[in-house]
Amino acid sequence: MENHLNQNKILLTGASGFIGGHIVEHLLRQGFAVRCLVRRQVQLPAPPNTQDLLETAVGDITDPSSLTEALSGVHTVVHLVGIIRETPRATFQRIHVEGTGNLLAAATRAGVKRFFYMSGLGARPKARSRYHQTKWEAEELVRASGLQYVIFRPSVVFGPRGDFVNTLVDLVTRGPIIPIVGNGRTPMQPVWIGDLVQAVEKTLTSPELWNQTWEIGGPNQLSFEEMIDTVAEVLGIRKPKLHIPIPVMRPAALMLQFLTPNPPITLDQLIMLQEPNICDPQTLPEKFGIDPVGFRDGLLRYLRRN
Repeated sequence: MENHLNQNKILLTGASGFIGGHIVEHLLRQGFAVRCLVRRQVQLPAPPNTQDLLETAVGDITDPSSLTEALSGVHTVVHLVGIIRETPRATFQRIHVEGTGNLLAAATRAGVKRFFYMSGLGARPKARSRYHQTKWEAEELVRASGLQYVIFRPSVVFGPRGDFVNTLVDLVTRGPIIPIVGNGRTPMQPVWIGDLVQAVEKTLTSPELWNQTWEIGGPNQLSFEEMIDTVAEVLGIRKPKLHIPIPVMRPAALMLQFLTPNPPITLDQLIMLQEPNICDPQTLPEKFGIDPVGFRDGLLRYLRRN
């Protein structure tokens, strides 16, 4: 274990999420000292013999006064907090934009040197979805902060405990047919969680990767329907498919947003399902030295039933 890793303490937000949990575990195994920002005091799991490298600090990115102590002695912030659907108390604007702004301001006051931000592929000005709009606004705050920064824009991330593939599994396994939203042709580039966490680690130890925005995708560009077909094939399931037109889905999604606190699909997600989510497949091998795992091979690592 290298001493310099312990000296450069990391504050990580979003440790309880799918991506955050995997990143924390990986960084601890590699000897990084990680302090996780949590909204209430909890005992986070840690790999064997790494508990001394893990701390928690109670705070909330929407409460600027709670961030000062959490950032004390921190060299690098890894900001992973994000939401895919809104609630009255947690909107895209409040979490993505205002929360990131609060954390940047507190980090600057605390003397933090570097800021890593997890955005999303498709973030851009004048995006159709509020998710992508607010991720872009947060990116702009990061770039203008004066701190050294790295921004990752991953495509859909898959792996153990991931919601995206769990949703595809539900579509495949429930009911007599497999529903496909729209024409199913929207291309995506799923990235294996293990490759993403390796890229994060590589960034933390490679100064040449900083002050840049990286679009991260896996080796396969697949349509939404091809991803569904791959999940079904790995699970050994054969069923007829039914395409549901977007004009039919839209009013249903709107109604579900009002009727349930956790709708299966929102209007914003419906918009994103119609937009290509692909990037240069050579970024991981050429810039990060990672041989990325394909979608089917990744699924076989954890999804196939015995």
